[in-house]
Amino acid sequence: SSKGFVRSSFNSWAQPRCTPPPGWAPRRPMPIYEEKLICPLSVRFTQDHVRPVFQGGGDVEVAISQITTRPGIGHYDVILEAPFPNVEVIRWHQKDGEGLETSERHWFTLDNRRLYCLQRKAAEVWPLRAAAVVETLYAPTDGLWRKDDSSTAGRSIFIGHSRKTLTGHWDWRQATADAASCEPVQQGAHEAAVGVVAADDRKRDITELLDAPAQPGMLDLFIQTDGAETVAMPSPAKSGQSGGSLSTTAIPASPRSTDGSEAALAPRPPSAAARAAR
Repeated sequence: SSKGFVRSSFNSWAQPRCTPPPGWAPRRPMPIYEEKLICPLSVRFTQDHVRPVFQGGGDVEVAISQITTRPGIGHYDVILEAPFPNVEVIRWHQKDGEGLETSERHWFTLDNRRLYCLQRKAAEVWPLRAAAVVETLYAPTDGLWRKDDSSTAGRSIFIGHSRKTLTGHWDWRQATADAASCEPVQQGAHEAAVGVVAADDRKRDITELLDAPAQPGMLDLFIQTDGAETVAMPSPAKSGQSGGSLSTTAIPASPRSTDGSEAALAPRPPSAAARAAR
């Protein structure tokens, strides 16, 4: 019948023209980035100076004071927990205006203010070997070429509201130099920390970096928060008050900008996971 002819014709048309070989599978799309661990002192700046406030109005010093630590993994002693989104990093070559280095690739970021905050905290806990969760990009963003103006190959950065009103200069090497003259025990820890920075800087591929630990799920956060609140709640027998429930409000992260920059980013209060890790 005509109906059967239509069905059979459709079935014939719908069949693949060739049979895939055994073991063949569709290629999975390449990810844009992977979450990895890296020492923030191994990441370099792409700008010569940053303002002491985020574009959203948040104060950089306040953001630094809100960074906490939790136990590290692998060769890291601690992992930094920041109140802002992860920085994006990429393996890239930048021209050295001071001529102190040969043409080599290093880890760079466009999130210069956030990197400055992380480096300040890493220097504060020195000689503990600190790591931060970063988003390692497979390809450079458009803003990389537009924002790159560092004259030191990203080793240091100036702080100020404008280039004419600079109020500070940051170089983690100078900030941690005092540990080099400490007692032998501290000296050994200093050398170990320097070794981790150098080792991360030499890693040429994303796969060489440690995977970031999995974030706790909603159930884990609920259990941690509920346990902390239970301990903090006063006993009705001692306080003379009826029992009540405590609640917390976790503010979600600010949305990332499309070009990987820090536009409209402002520090936010630590999340439940960060508070539980204190």
